[in-house]
Amino acid sequence: MAVMPVERIPQICPFLYYQDVEAAIDEITKSFGFRVRNALRTPQGAIVGAELEFGEGVVIVAPAMTAFGTAALSDPEKVSSMVYVHVEDVEEHFAHAKACGVTLRTEIFDHGPQGRMYTASDREGQRWTFVQA
Repeated sequence: MAVMPVERIPQICPFLYYQDVEAAIDEITKSFGFRVRNALRTPQGAIVGAELEFGEGVVIVAPAMTAFGTAALSDPEKVSSMVYVHVEDVEEHFAHAKACGVTLRTEIFDHGPQGRMYTASDREGQRWTFVQA
């Protein structure tokens, strides 16, 4: 199995676990505008990890693996983290995500010096906040 080229991964990079990583990748790329930069597969074709990029940022997604002590969210209504993403046009990004049917946690709102933002959840409950400063 190939190894992800570490020199290309940012110094800090979120790692998100999913029950259905293929569906998560599909949703994150179509709804939120990320691009698959690299995907590692088993010889049988199952994804064991994928780098998804947005501009210069990267998140890694993988299936939950009990061998590593990782799990997908057990309660999508409660999370302990969220991915924070800067976008060029928050209105356009929001309209696209909404049209794709993602769960919107907030409408767009002004958050002082941080700018205009909104928060959404993907199909397994991971939270994503998109902001335009």
